[in-house]
Amino acid sequence: MGMRVDNTTISEMFAILHDKVVVTGPPPPPKYIEFLDVGNNPICQIKFDDVVEDPSIPGEFYFEDPFGSRVIRGLVTAAAIASSFVIYDASLSEIVTGSVSLLNGSGDITFNAIDWSIGQVVIVSSLKIYFPTES
Repeated sequence: MGMRVDNTTISEMFAILHDKVVVTGPPPPPKYIEFLDVGNNPICQIKFDDVVEDPSIPGEFYFEDPFGSRVIRGLVTAAAIASSFVIYDASLSEIVTGSVSLLNGSGDITFNAIDWSIGQVVIVSSLKIYFPTES
């Protein structure tokens, strides 16, 4: 027996995630996506302010910088192969973890290259969230 996941359900699930990540009121401390190598050593940390769903493409989400841009970027601080990521909220609590892979790979976030060098710019433009269903 399967679970039906439609656009409304995805939006409701996203709203819960959004409430956990985004703090309202005075400007909160920044949130971070931290990329790690296979030994769980940090190799890149990118700040973001908000997570928004694309109104024209349900299930497609973007990280926004302080200026509302849907592209966030950061510099690689240690040369390594990116393997995983952690998203931290404003209180630096770990809220989402996932894997990194090359484009068309099985990673939760994919890049055109994952063998990173110090000083290289890492750009994240969107995040697709998948909700598995029972089969």
